[in-house]
Amino acid sequence: MVDPGHPPAGAMGPSGFREAQANLAVALKLRELLQAKGAQVIMTRSTDSAVDLWPRVKLADTVNAELLVSIHNNALPDGLNPFTNSGSSVFYNQPRSVPLAMAVQRALVRRLAIRDLGVSRGDLALVRPTWMPSILTEGLFMMLPQQEAALRSEAGQAMYAQAVFDGIETFLEGVAGRGVLTSPRHTRQTEPNDSWSLRRAGAPLFLLLLHGSGPFPCGGQSPEDRAALEKFRDSLAGGG
Repeated sequence: MVDPGHPPAGAMGPSGFREAQANLAVALKLRELLQAKGAQVIMTRSTDSAVDLWPRVKLADTVNAELLVSIHNNALPDGLNPFTNSGSSVFYNQPRSVPLAMAVQRALVRRLAIRDLGVSRGDLALVRPTWMPSILTEGLFMMLPQQEAALRSEAGQAMYAQAVFDGIETFLEGVAGRGVLTSPRHTRQTEPNDSWSLRRAGAPLFLLLLHGSGPFPCGGQSPEDRAALEKFRDSLAGGG
């Protein structure tokens, strides 16, 4: 499930380009990348329409989303110089979300080639109450003309989306290698060669990309689960 951040509210660039528009453009491109790898993606909005915060959180829980990535673009309050304080950052709340946050932040800095503001814990409505690994990305600064222009462009939107995708991919590969699948709802230890499941109890994989996601594997190991996992991992290894 992909939920581009805002509206309501959101930042605005010098030329009037709204954060909600930028988030939607990046999220749509991220959805394409994820679907190309076999993920089933649900959008909370695919048009420039308002969605309140709580319905987004409730929807994530209702559909048993496996991962939540909230795509945003940043701004600063009056009195702070954006030219010296700008950069890319990722926020999380629950410790289980730290590996995902770090993977996505590294990919953002590498792809966007901007200052690394790091990974921080934030008391944010979308990442605090959710049980799945959940992060909120602040990729670029809307208030900087050059970065606003990048977010207006197809190339800039694609670069942001690719960075988030890269981070999700790295996170999933790390989870598979560790063989430990945990969440408040599910905890189990796998054998080193045990395939981990991309789907829980036969349900399809849902990726929740809020404010703009990815799968947190847990649950049953049905033959269908194993087949889906192997197909996905083969596609990652083969690049297609």
